[in-house]
Amino acid sequence: MIPPTSIDGTDITGATIDGTDVQEITVDGDVVFSGAIPDTQLDHLWLAPTATQADPWVDENGSIDVSSEGSPSLTGSINSNTAMFYDGVDDYHTASSAATTGPNAEHTFVAVVKVNTTGNATIFNNGQGSGTDGYRYLYSSIGEYAFISNGQELVSGGSTDANPTVIVGAYDGTNIIIDVNGTEVLNTSVATPNIPTSELDIGDQGDEGNFWDGVIGAVGHESGFGNATRRNELTNSFADAFSITL
Repeated sequence: MIPPTSIDGTDITGATIDGTDVQEITVDGDVVFSGAIPDTQLDHLWLAPTATQADPWVDENGSIDVSSEGSPSLTGSINSNTAMFYDGVDDYHTASSAATTGPNAEHTFVAVVKVNTTGNATIFNNGQGSGTDGYRYLYSSIGEYAFISNGQELVSGGSTDANPTVIVGAYDGTNIIIDVNGTEVLNTSVATPNIPTSELDIGDQGDEGNFWDGVIGAVGHESGFGNATRRNELTNSFADAFSITL
């Protein structure tokens, strides 16, 4: 991405340089451009602004590169930052390996998204292709942020909209917590997911259904439960990277 030289007609007066590339630009203390990989220490990170191709979408922090099904493309945008576009019909990314979790499937998840649909739309599936193991993060058809355990028990909260959003989810072995742009929208107990084994999907529920319709700028995952401090850290890091005001 080519960084801007002015904002609303005002010349940019400062930028952070790494080598010969502009990595970040701030105006009045707000990040308005970021082309760098956020230093999040996640186990896995799929980041569209630094991707060079849609197939495969390379895992910046791990080894689970996801392959294209349908025709997802690097043609989306979130606040002028490159994002992966999904058509809601047959586009998704998939891999035959699942992201690892802690005891009782403890994990932390983050995504930056902008949706175009009001129906069920899967962001991330970590489990078997049948959707009967592991867990999923999605927008539900009733307009809430949702988590599904083992393809059966769904819990949801908050109210989805079409604005750019940083979603952070964390499961501690008993409760699932979902924060949206830094605000907690869900904190409830859910059946312990079976340990994910054989498939990971971005934009699909695991059995070619409930496809994502819109754009996804980033997806990240780590084993272990993220407490409030960790969730805020991830929220702020990705909001900065995608120029999202919290």
